[in-house]
Amino acid sequence: MMDFQLGQFREREVPIAVLTASESLIYGRFGYGLAASYASLVIASKRSAFRELPYLAPEPDGKLRLVDKEEATKILPGLHAAAMRKRPGDVGRSEARWSGLLDDPERARGGGGGRMYVVHERGDGSPDGYASYRHVWEQQGGSHLHAAVVEDLYALTPTVHASLWRFLLDLDLVEEVRAVGRPVDEPLRWMLADPRKLQTAALRDMLWVKLVDVPAALSARGYGTETDLVLEVGSPGAGEARRYRLETSPETGGCRQARDGEATDLVLALSDLGAIYLGGCRPSVLASAGRIQEARPGALARADAAFASTLAPFCGTHF
Repeated sequence: MMDFQLGQFREREVPIAVLTASESLIYGRFGYGLAASYASLVIASKRSAFRELPYLAPEPDGKLRLVDKEEATKILPGLHAAAMRKRPGDVGRSEARWSGLLDDPERARGGGGGRMYVVHERGDGSPDGYASYRHVWEQQGGSHLHAAVVEDLYALTPTVHASLWRFLLDLDLVEEVRAVGRPVDEPLRWMLADPRKLQTAALRDMLWVKLVDVPAALSARGYGTETDLVLEVGSPGAGEARRYRLETSPETGGCRQARDGEATDLVLALSDLGAIYLGGCRPSVLASAGRIQEARPGALARADAAFASTLAPFCGTHF
């Protein structure tokens, strides 16, 4: 089945394959690498005060308001499409996917209430951020715990991001706020007066990446610095490893088959190339784990700088 799929990718000239995994043991042997994870966060509302944030001035005339499903249908898709482009790894949502999300059937609520939507608007009324959440009530001993489960939070600016979090943390009759999936570099912890109160309930793999056409895939992404690297890449079932020369600038990159006489800088598996592709895992980390070999001194540092991403990769849409 995987061979058939890979053949179709090659026929259609698809350079990169990305998936989510029901079991993390499966896909490494097919050349996929763990490229992005997500964190689930929990904080008690009464412990969620912000510290002074001197460089997050409130947006002039900005406001938050709750919207119903009908209005959310008009606002959220376009806003999500604009905000998700800020992070590597995030994916768009089709009209059918949005329809399923907004329908919010009771069987998908996990025992909680219906989904709520809050939108942040600029002074001119244009939306620049939103969050969706639901209330849950749980029996704990002889009392009930009232919690808000955050399912989506997207913002176009850091100020709006902070405003949405403040709204969620200040909800009435809510004792605990849970975010079921956030980027691993979610800045909320550094906004809190007491950062220890924000607990990471889970850290799980999300995106697995396989480079189907290595030169095309490496030529398609942007890079953080100018460098020149020769990569020796082994692929499951491919026999001998293949060598590629990657030349990058701060804007773009180019990749081709390495020639005889061009010395190898790094030796790695195809799955590890997938793991570093989105910038979520540094090559030096994989080298420390015994998965990448530095064939020439300094190559790891240059690869770290080249493949780095300003924001950690994240995908807020399960597929």
